[in-house]
Amino acid sequence: MGEVGTMCNLVYWKDEVSGALAPVVEKFLLTEEHLDGTERATLAEYLRSWAYGPFAGGSKLELLQSTFTELVAQGDRNSIEQWYRQALDLGIEPF
Repeated sequence: MGEVGTMCNLVYWKDEVSGALAPVVEKFLLTEEHLDGTERATLAEYLRSWAYGPFAGGSKLELLQSTFTELVAQGDRNSIEQWYRQALDLGIEPF
């Protein structure tokens, strides 16, 4: 995957230039397949930019930030989906 600095500045997944993120996001969105450790880490790094990026802030994101490590960084596909649904409920669409 691209350098961390590149990913942290990422706003939309299709803008990532290394080519590593798009297949992971597509697998997550379009299939029910489990993500391996590398894929989960790639997706977590991207979602971290939405939870903690320079545009993040306010009470809406506090819930997403408080559950990020448990649900995304250390979680499985189901817990990432749970975090994603929380984001959608708050009007945040990272994909």
